[in-house]
Amino acid sequence: MPGTDSPNSGPTHSANWRIRPTWSSPGSDRSEHRAIWVCCRPISTPSPMPMAMPVAFRPARGMIGPDGISMSSTSSGLFGCRSTTRAFPLRCCSESVWRDHRPSRRGEMTDPNKIPIPASTTVLVRDGENGLEVLLARRNTKLFFAGGAWVFPGGRIDPEDHPGDVVTDDDDPRMLEAARHASVREAAEETGAVIDIDSLVWLSHWTPPMEAPKRFSTWFFMAPAPEHIGALEADGGEIHELAWMCPGDAMRRRNEGDIELIPPTFITLALLEHFPTAHDALEHYRNFPPEHFVTKFAAVDGSVVAMYEEDAGYNSGDASIPGERHRLWMGDGDWRYERSRWPGRTLNG
Repeated sequence: MPGTDSPNSGPTHSANWRIRPTWSSPGSDRSEHRAIWVCCRPISTPSPMPMAMPVAFRPARGMIGPDGISMSSTSSGLFGCRSTTRAFPLRCCSESVWRDHRPSRRGEMTDPNKIPIPASTTVLVRDGENGLEVLLARRNTKLFFAGGAWVFPGGRIDPEDHPGDVVTDDDDPRMLEAARHASVREAAEETGAVIDIDSLVWLSHWTPPMEAPKRFSTWFFMAPAPEHIGALEADGGEIHELAWMCPGDAMRRRNEGDIELIPPTFITLALLEHFPTAHDALEHYRNFPPEHFVTKFAAVDGSVVAMYEEDAGYNSGDASIPGERHRLWMGDGDWRYERSRWPGRTLNG
């Protein structure tokens, strides 16, 4: 879509965030530190509201906090909100949000019985002048979850998306069918795109770590852009802008600080980057079982990594263990998806 590939400019904000790290015992190995929740105040705000933030690690440039804020590390030992004119204006949670995430409720947040919210998203693909393109949508910066980030259109699975009785088990085939209906509905609501449900190809499923303040169990589907799709329009509510981007260009723009992405979006772009056409990508995943990504975060060499199954450090949570890799590096610089094995890949790269 001409004229839609540059995020809107916004005001520049910067702030420092005070942190209180805790170690397992005085003098203990700092690799054994644990996450805590602390009340942080942006020192540049006259009457700041407190914000809950996990501090398992020092955030690197471009890392996304629980409030959708892009955080950066500073040499002074204070957390900082990255100054930018294009993404993530500074904002704080409301008092009600703070109460929901205060330290006394941390055990509840990491309760193994806490069920993630079912959600679905659509990776719409087409052939552009420079190869395969995907439709990305910029979320309203005021949204609590991933505000300001560029994502694939999608949202919660609503009761009406279930063809029959509402089910809650992710492994129930009826939940997959509900996810397909939600994917089509959300794409139409957020972008105006009318997608044939039979064209959906199940790409992946994502489960965030237990520590996430808001957890979504998300189905990712890929679909070809309908012929004669014409100009699409953001709904103006949750979505403020739409753009067709080549996967490699979107990842590069994130690493240059031009746009913000969240890990599932970045990894999905990395998976699609090597396909020259939309047809190639669709045909590949029609004949390849969907992948299941269950995220585990860890720290290694001063960087934060998101690890997935197949990574040598996944089961133990120790990212320094040598061996096979399946992780997203989110250090102080570029994000980088590292994978030793690419199942089913037949294309070069």
